[in-house]
Amino acid sequence: MIFVPRRNIYTRRPYWQRGSVSVTPFANAAQQSVSGGVVTVSGETGISSVGAGNQTVRVDFLQDGTIDKFETQSGSTQLDVATDWIIPNTGADSTFDVRHISPTGDPFDISAAAVNVWVNLGSNRSWGYIDTDPSAFAIQNGGATFQIRKDGGAVIDSAIYSMLANRTS
Repeated sequence: MIFVPRRNIYTRRPYWQRGSVSVTPFANAAQQSVSGGVVTVSGETGISSVGAGNQTVRVDFLQDGTIDKFETQSGSTQLDVATDWIIPNTGADSTFDVRHISPTGDPFDISAAAVNVWVNLGSNRSWGYIDTDPSAFAIQNGGATFQIRKDGGAVIDSAIYSMLANRTS
């Protein structure tokens, strides 16, 4: 039997080294304080909308410093107050950029920019899928790694967001 160590996504340490450590929301080494706050993105794997009629799912990086998800079935909701793209949100301004890299699955139907192209967070930016075909083979799903930087500098933080849109009838 081959032993493959698992990684804990919150502490970035192997599970056998976790012990009774305290986990902070800013455990990723790439996250860092910047003028006005701490940049942090958590990622999300459960953005999905399945049902009758056209189905839309997307992740929205908003100029106010928050990250929302939109699902046709439940509407737009903030992902997690503890992991907005900048905390506190008052630190959000147009000196930040976002991009997506390493896409998986279907190409985005909704895309603020092409792969590996930085776009300014002085405006709301969205990526996602729209399924308008009720065929069982028309499911739209995939995702990408999203990165944030400031003032054209190095990547401050990144996370994976995955989505699925499925029109059933």
